[in-house]
Amino acid sequence: MLTWNRAAEIVFSFSDIAPPHSRNFIWRSFTNPVLRMHRNWEKLAQSLIAQFRADYARYPGDPWFGELIEDLKQYSEDFLLWWDRHDVTTIPDGHKRMDHQMLGILEFEHVTLEVPADADQKVIIFTCSSETSSKLTQLLSDKPKPTC
Repeated sequence: MLTWNRAAEIVFSFSDIAPPHSRNFIWRSFTNPVLRMHRNWEKLAQSLIAQFRADYARYPGDPWFGELIEDLKQYSEDFLLWWDRHDVTTIPDGHKRMDHQMLGILEFEHVTLEVPADADQKVIIFTCSSETSSKLTQLLSDKPKPTC
């Protein structure tokens, strides 16, 4: 992950440190409890592994991929089970619904775009429902009260 906005930070807690692969989305998906709260997390995680396998196939023998895969296998029994299925898929667009610990149910439509000059970089755009937008707008507009 290269960059994100304040709303994405609130929803996904991207800045929470998750060493040793803190900027890697698949690592964070299996280590960050906030991301695991998604209503269909298991289905999404399996799809993410299948997408990751498609990327991995482009770089056979790459030590970075091998290290990440081994770390994920050590950390997550779910990853180990689903990785062994050898599923491969492209990145799906669609609807996400998650139960956020602070904001309740949030809904988004999302699309993933590949950067033409670098297929390894992807831009993910989330567009929130009007109810989700209201929740995020309210939270983002709240200003901290001064303390004496």
